[in-house]
Amino acid sequence: MKAVITPSPISGIIDAPASKSAAHRALICAALADKPTKIVCSTTSVDIEATAQCLRELGATVTKTEYGFFIEPITEAKENAEKLESEYAEIMKGAHDEKAAILHSATEDGEMMKEKIVAEAREQAETI
Repeated sequence: MKAVITPSPISGIIDAPASKSAAHRALICAALADKPTKIVCSTTSVDIEATAQCLRELGATVTKTEYGFFIEPITEAKENAEKLESEYAEIMKGAHDEKAAILHSATEDGEMMKEKIVAEAREQAETI
């Protein structure tokens, strides 16, 4: 079979699938935003729907609309994150203080050991 293709103008409309990476990022950013967001995304995929479901489970309100999605941000999670961030800062401060205390103790132990070695060396030098 032989096919001949000749150049000619074409026209029409296609519904191109959404860029999955852009759609994922837009959904996540909208869920973390301060205000509700409308995302225009005429087509979706299983992956995009899965991201939307994950965001729902994290506390965002994600509604599929005729034009894409309407997202109301995760508010409770943000409040919890701020609380966790504060607790983390306290834990790290405590860990830093503890590390400093251990380092100080090790330094003192090292100095005591050095003094003991020097004293023993002097004693041996005196007996020679």
